[in-house]
Amino acid sequence: MFEKLKTLFHRKQIEEKKEIQPPVIITIHGYGRRCKHEFDNLKLWGEKDGYEVITFDMYDLFDEYDCNPKKWVARAKQQVDAFANSNRDIYLVGFSMGGVIASYLATVCRIKKLILLAPAFQYINLDTVTDAIMKSYASLVGNEKKDEIPMPKSFYTAFTEIVKNHKHFIEDVPCPILMLHGDEDEVISEINKEFAGIDSLYIADGHHRAASAVKVGLKRREQNPGYTGEEEFNYFLSVVFPYDQLCILPYNRIVKDLNGLTVKAFLGALKFNFELMLMPGFPCKPVEKHCMGMYVDGQWYHLKAWPDIYEKKDVVGQLDVSILQEKVLRPVLGIEDPRTDKRISFVGGSHKAAELAEIADRTGGVAFVMYPTSMEDLMKIADENKLMPPKSTWFEPKLRSGLFIHKL
Repeated sequence: MFEKLKTLFHRKQIEEKKEIQPPVIITIHGYGRRCKHEFDNLKLWGEKDGYEVITFDMYDLFDEYDCNPKKWVARAKQQVDAFANSNRDIYLVGFSMGGVIASYLATVCRIKKLILLAPAFQYINLDTVTDAIMKSYASLVGNEKKDEIPMPKSFYTAFTEIVKNHKHFIEDVPCPILMLHGDEDEVISEINKEFAGIDSLYIADGHHRAASAVKVGLKRREQNPGYTGEEEFNYFLSVVFPYDQLCILPYNRIVKDLNGLTVKAFLGALKFNFELMLMPGFPCKPVEKHCMGMYVDGQWYHLKAWPDIYEKKDVVGQLDVSILQEKVLRPVLGIEDPRTDKRISFVGGSHKAAELAEIADRTGGVAFVMYPTSMEDLMKIADENKLMPPKSTWFEPKLRSGLFIHKL
């Protein structure tokens, strides 16, 4: 690990230009008993090589009332502020919870480079893996194990508050970031044990990207017949969420025109398959399955599908996006293939219904506000080896592109 860190510290430039002061390295420890001692070896190495390495404790292990997360963050910021008016570059190193705090400080302080060691942007059940985390990091930096002091129970709440309130700052860090994670430690083994009990994973978003990555891997295997399966081209980046931590938003539809129909004729055609209710004065957002909101010609309507058009269908046929396609878009509006027809556009559920109305008004078209597909339906369709219709789901949270790069 230290060899990787050394590449960030411009020792050669400093030796060539004596007038340049070496950077100060400020460390922020993680949640655990070792506090500043997590960086003992880094401090020894840095000082031996001529750097000033700052280590400090964010909390007092012997004071269970020292559990104010704002004070922990403020103590870390104090260390950075002490060098704010100097001409020295500040390199900020954060481990675990300290990585989350460091990413926040990098957005509000003058930081030259940010190094995150196993940052805890998603906290886990520390009752089961805190010991593993501490042992893992001790082995990572080569420190000798010290006598363990029990963590006050009040500290865990402070830890979770810090992660919850500061993890999003990583999106706005303006300086270069190096992020390091272990691949052979006690924490990874604990995670592997958890995954061993999972029967299957579902691709919720990025099906085409996953398929493309597989094709690249297969092509590279053909080009390298002696492959072992451990080469980087056998893997691609992914993020795994528990299903109850994902939110499916609706994927709404806007059609540019009414396919030559008058508004009256269009509404009349819908009545064969839907119960229509005029909703004057405000946007209509459906609150249950088999219902949808519709905007046309300055008016909002609530559409509810008649049961006989979906009751005997399979799980795919009962999806609201399937009902809309089979009963409205294709037969009434002439949208045969929503993947290729340029008259239809799709708007993610993070946009307000009023925005859809504005877009529809520009061309005299119609907007449909869908009820979101359920996670249960998505998994059932996958279990039955069936395909979701195009643009069925809009997932939140959306991942930041380019934060991590997998080099083949």
